[in-house]
Amino acid sequence: MTATSHTENHFMDTNSIERLSGSHLVLEVGLDVLVEIQGAGKRFKASLVGGEPGRYIIIKPPATRSAAESLLRESLLTLRFLMSRGRICGFQSEVQQVLLKPHRLIFVSYPAYFEILRLRKHDRVHCYQPVTFYVEAHEYRGHILNISTGGCLVTMDPLTGEPPLAEGGEAFLNFRKFDSNETGYVQGRIRNVTQRADQTSMAIEFDELTEDVRASIESYVDAVYDHLAA
Repeated sequence: MTATSHTENHFMDTNSIERLSGSHLVLEVGLDVLVEIQGAGKRFKASLVGGEPGRYIIIKPPATRSAAESLLRESLLTLRFLMSRGRICGFQSEVQQVLLKPHRLIFVSYPAYFEILRLRKHDRVHCYQPVTFYVEAHEYRGHILNISTGGCLVTMDPLTGEPPLAEGGEAFLNFRKFDSNETGYVQGRIRNVTQRADQTSMAIEFDELTEDVRASIESYVDAVYDHLAA
């Protein structure tokens, strides 16, 4: 999970890991943290009780006897905690001070960097965005029902005179970007087609997105999640 844990990263999809400067780390008092003592194979749960950004973090180990009592100054730790939207944050830290009285507290160094692991490859949210798309020079019109930076679900009226849509076919989509009135152009591939009496739906996996389209989708996804969390 941490930048120095090469063994763990070898087994992860590196595309789902984001590395950020410690100056962007946001910690809330009361946060539950999983602490791992590097090289000892020991873990314990703790809660975050305070700290000073850029200098140190204070965590409180459980009241019962735990691996925390074996900590020494300069012991290396890996701290992890669960974030919203199926993400895990982790970073490496060093023990600065261990207090046993009057309260059990552990002071650890503030990380220079931290990493965010996305448990889901792409965050997908609902929408209802008109779309025009082309498959083998034939034009189709419908609506995007959900979208992420990885793909979207398109629905349309039942196909009548149009050629049938086939899985694996290449699709070119035009739709209004979420943050402006400009048109976004996306190329993708059809991964699934469902035909029903009242509608046809199609799952499309995007190819490489242009920076402006990616930013527009990410901004929309973040706005939806922020609204749901409010």
